[in-house]
Amino acid sequence: MGIDFTGGSLFMVLLLFAAGLLCIIKGGDLFVDAASWIAEASGIPKFIIGATVVSFATTMPEMLVSVFAALQGNADIAVGNAVGSVTANVGLIMCVALICMECAMTRRQFGVKACLLLAAILLLMHPAAAACLVTGEAYGVGAAAAIVMEAESGEVLFAQEIHRQLPMASTTKIMTALLTLEQPNLQQEFTVDETAIRVEGSSMGLRQGDTVTLYALAVGMLLASGNDAAGAAAVRISGSMKAFVAEMNRRAASLGMNNTHFVTPSGLDAEEHYSTAYDMALLARAALQNPLFAGIAASRRMTVSYGQPPYARSLLNHNRLLSLYGDAIGVKTGFTKKAGRCLVSAAEKDGVRLICVTLNCPDDWNTHAALYQRYFALTESRPLTLEAPILPVVGGQKAALQTVLVGQPTYTAIRGREEGITVTVYLNRGFCYAPVEAGQPLGQVVWRRGDHVIGTAVLAAGESIPALESHRPWWQKLYG
Repeated sequence: MGIDFTGGSLFMVLLLFAAGLLCIIKGGDLFVDAASWIAEASGIPKFIIGATVVSFATTMPEMLVSVFAALQGNADIAVGNAVGSVTANVGLIMCVALICMECAMTRRQFGVKACLLLAAILLLMHPAAAACLVTGEAYGVGAAAAIVMEAESGEVLFAQEIHRQLPMASTTKIMTALLTLEQPNLQQEFTVDETAIRVEGSSMGLRQGDTVTLYALAVGMLLASGNDAAGAAAVRISGSMKAFVAEMNRRAASLGMNNTHFVTPSGLDAEEHYSTAYDMALLARAALQNPLFAGIAASRRMTVSYGQPPYARSLLNHNRLLSLYGDAIGVKTGFTKKAGRCLVSAAEKDGVRLICVTLNCPDDWNTHAALYQRYFALTESRPLTLEAPILPVVGGQKAALQTVLVGQPTYTAIRGREEGITVTVYLNRGFCYAPVEAGQPLGQVVWRRGDHVIGTAVLAAGESIPALESHRPWWQKLYG
């Protein structure tokens, strides 16, 4: 999942382009000669012959990648590259129109036509592999990269250049804040490191000598996007920026963020500081499982105390999606000149939680709202059911016991799609000893879709069954 295959067509196209130029410069015009020979033998117009050959040659790498990815189970890459190979034909039409000519070009004609051919090649160089993975249709947004992920299972619903390495600006602070909130003694006060808070860009207003807590710094990162907060937390936790960044990269690796490399805790532009839409969705998915993180990220405004001496400050969340889209529940904004507007968000509706990431998207608020509207309409929450087993009871006033599920587990499904759900019951033992109390845990139930666990629940006793008088302990007989 971590490799961006979309460059496969670039190599083939450039190879063909170089070969074509060589033929033209040498005066052989081999391509036209070959097309002419095939056309003469088959009766098919030369232009169609040329178009077919060029189209097949340049899109075959993408199609082969799609087949290979599908065999590995990487549906997002498979569909994305298949769509990319189809959209590449926009450039192919221009290439064929120039190469498959009725007559050879003169050197005077070469300059103009070569420029036009180069423009066509630019269209082919990196077509946006964008697709709705639910419907299979080509669908894209105005971003360098974008993804919609179902949070519970991690299934990718929409993919646009999701493995392309790009700068991600202050969305970096999702990782910094998560690591901060996992520390002990979050409310312990300390004095900020003077050097750590000397950073450019957005700030929560820390000054030399300020007293603060790690919890307040996490709030400052997620709401005010404080670069000073990120630096102060990094030095407090790991002793230095470098050591903390190493921990960020270790955690990224453990989460499967295989195309991510952190250099700063704040997300300020730096060489080799990058991630992908897919990796940032994985990070948001993990971060939202931390209750403290989820609570802060969902807050429009919070009050925390810091300063010299500390006093209450009100911090406003930069994430306007919380106000613009009613079902939004976080997560983090980001912007630098190099990265453009970046946004990692999450929304929840009718039991379905989706995560959306856009990198370098000028209209990110509206883009996220539109993506949520589209994909909430394509998904639904379904109950996970079980025909609860009846267990024999040893020494009870009843010989059998009806079990029940504790709670009502659900999972997210694609509307109209049949799901191959399997259920497995793991019992503590195949029977019960009396007495049995209602609600007493008797085992666990696990539901799977393929090899992926989509839900679990406790299996419990559905009723109380007293023991037979002859099976009651002597102390119960004495005291009733």
